[in-house]
Amino acid sequence: MNLLFRLAQAAYTRSPQANLRRLAQKLSPNHAAPMQADRYDPLDDLLQCRSLPALLNLQLKRLPGQSALALAVDDNHALASLAGSKLRIVRWNWQDEVSAAPAENVVVAATPTRPEHWQAITRLKKQNPGRVFTLPELLLPFAQITLLKSKLDYILPSVDDALSYYLGERFFGPLEELNARYSLQGKRVLEFGPLDAFQTAGLVHLGAKVDCIEARPNNAIKTRSAAEAFGWPVRIFLDDFHNADASKYGRYDLAFAHGVYYHSIEPFVFLENLASLADNIFVGGYCADGWPADDSETEVRLEHEGATYRAHPYVEAHSYDAGVNAYGYFFHSDDLAQFFRRKGYAIDVISRLPPTDASGVYFRFLATRSQPAPGGAQV
Repeated sequence: MNLLFRLAQAAYTRSPQANLRRLAQKLSPNHAAPMQADRYDPLDDLLQCRSLPALLNLQLKRLPGQSALALAVDDNHALASLAGSKLRIVRWNWQDEVSAAPAENVVVAATPTRPEHWQAITRLKKQNPGRVFTLPELLLPFAQITLLKSKLDYILPSVDDALSYYLGERFFGPLEELNARYSLQGKRVLEFGPLDAFQTAGLVHLGAKVDCIEARPNNAIKTRSAAEAFGWPVRIFLDDFHNADASKYGRYDLAFAHGVYYHSIEPFVFLENLASLADNIFVGGYCADGWPADDSETEVRLEHEGATYRAHPYVEAHSYDAGVNAYGYFFHSDDLAQFFRRKGYAIDVISRLPPTDASGVYFRFLATRSQPAPGGAQV
């Protein structure tokens, strides 16, 4: 019995699929030859994206040297749309000799899947040391994003929508309006709640050096993957924004709090944190003005340093775009601005969007301290 058990155990250490393939190979007339099987290719989803040419162009610009030679195995290779003065394309069959210029990068514009493919790439590397690149190594960093998009919730419905913001082709939120009032070029910015990193991308493309505070690990993963893939100068700290003040993180040129203030269970702790962190603060979010009349929650009065603030409490959801606390507060927009005025900030209103059926006004402003605190931005 023990012998039979050991034989059975040895026979089924593989998965059922592997065992079936092994059995088929043994029954095959030429069972020494490996069977053909489907190959997992992490680039499959990415290769279908409209943003693929832009991603490849970005990666080509990062390569050493000023030009590249693309070796095309077929007419459907990913680099076809980028042919030009800095990229020349030649047909290649994995065996042809390659004549690259002395400083020219060599890009194999296909995914190597067979032993002979890797043998050919090894020969190319010996002939062109340090200048040979494969399609997977150029694109795999971005495949993190397509994978996460299939597993985690994002605000936008498609990968191409997300990539357009990551590439800086458009901006998420009023970043251009903010930049017109306060130039972000070269500024140190602390962003609260990066979520899907769409605004993080815009801040980076406008020249900022960004640190992020995020309490939800899923959102931190999305932000970190985008930053790694696109090479952004971004650091992500997993922390609650009630815990993020100048004593822990130092001072910045700008504190960026768009769509987050109302997630605070103790709003005055967060607002005081913002004032400690920077002399320039961007705030945007829903306010209690024009809140739907049939909402069951009642308005409350909150006291802080002798002043009264009108607020509307609400129960938090449990989704990726909600706060981590049980409830939060929407302030009246005038009261929210008044908090910063009492701290010595001037208020520059960027926008005040009218209420909808499901929310109050959406208020955005830049608060600038007229007499900057000593020390400036130190991180």
